[in-house]
Amino acid sequence: MIRYLRFVLAIPVFLFAVACSTNPTVANGGDPELVAKAQAALQQLFDSTPKAKELQSQAKAVVVFPDLVKAGFIVGAQGGKGVMFGPDGKVLGYYRARAGSYGLQAGVQSFSEALFLHDRLGYYYAHQRRRIVGWCGAERRAGGCRDG
Repeated sequence: MIRYLRFVLAIPVFLFAVACSTNPTVANGGDPELVAKAQAALQQLFDSTPKAKELQSQAKAVVVFPDLVKAGFIVGAQGGKGVMFGPDGKVLGYYRARAGSYGLQAGVQSFSEALFLHDRLGYYYAHQRRRIVGWCGAERRAGGCRDG
């Protein structure tokens, strides 16, 4: 019984570790199709939410994931590729997002996500160290988020 309980408790820890990382996908060269999709997703965000354009002007960089796919039934997974743009719109890097989840869930969805990196530390971790770990948005301001 204890062995089964340990296994059940280890699953959320494993899923949390998988969910808290993104890694670069392309070291050199590029992916013009992914860049075009990311630019289109960012433009759609600007068209639907004018405040986002202001956020971009204040950001050190923007990471856009144009096609994230999330699927699950009790246990779920999420993944997709993204592009980091500098303040001038230049491509700074390519990233892959992965996440895992568990709980009451069933279904599949596709969505886009944009991360606005506003401080030098966030930019450093994402661009120089080529890693974004444990990202979060409004929760950081409320003190509810930690980087791994």
